[in-house]
Amino acid sequence: MLSHPTILVCTDFSPYSNMALSFAEKIRGKSEGKIHVVHVSDLPLEWDLNQDVGTFLTMDERLKSFIVQDIEDKLVKQITDLKIECTHEIVTGFPFSFIHEISKKINADILVLGNKGNKNTPLPLGGIAEKMLATSQIPVLIVKKEKPLIKITGLVDPHYFYQKIINATEEFASLFSSQVEILTLWPEPDTMSKVREIIASHLTSQLEGEVKVEPLTDKKVAYRLNEILTEDYTDMVVMQRHHKSLLSKMIIGSETRRMLELFHGNILVLPD
Repeated sequence: MLSHPTILVCTDFSPYSNMALSFAEKIRGKSEGKIHVVHVSDLPLEWDLNQDVGTFLTMDERLKSFIVQDIEDKLVKQITDLKIECTHEIVTGFPFSFIHEISKKINADILVLGNKGNKNTPLPLGGIAEKMLATSQIPVLIVKKEKPLIKITGLVDPHYFYQKIINATEEFASLFSSQVEILTLWPEPDTMSKVREIIASHLTSQLEGEVKVEPLTDKKVAYRLNEILTEDYTDMVVMQRHHKSLLSKMIIGSETRRMLELFHGNILVLPD
């Protein structure tokens, strides 16, 4: 993922996308990768319906060109001000569909998004970010804060295959010289040491990683995890999306959703 990666970053020119761009530039600089920045504008290409003939009236091409040029100027200014080494493009249409298309076109290894938020929902994510988290076939990094990555924690579920989470945690920790922690919750106190031993055997790097197996409590999993992460001063978590049905392909799981809501650091979500 981080070996000369192609990093796709989406921008809407907000302070949140500034943070995403700055973080992506740090990854690029440390991994010798490349960044492609995209702004997907949902400006209307068709304005109104002609009732007489049942066709849409198309936006005047000159006006469309003027608007796109204005967006281009904003994008160039943003990446110049932030000193981002990248290619960029602007597309018009439905953001969700085009981000997927661009990701495939450039063979992106990771998608980086700012944590814009949505005031109308309890989940502090924009609608596009939530859809991308639910459907992306590449890792999605949600940048909430610009801060040094002192500790990166991988959240694993021993009941599922979790080597991808360990590998991604170690990869980011190696890149940023961070501490590694692998965390899980386990319901049976008598076997916690055995579970810790099994997980530890999957650590592959030379980094000094800590494996924590904590007991389940009556709290919901995400709340318990966030409590531990806060106590451990974790700066970034790595977790994996789990889909259990076809319907869930368009929504993220409840525990993933709660973690995104509760945890205040950066979050890397791996595809299932």
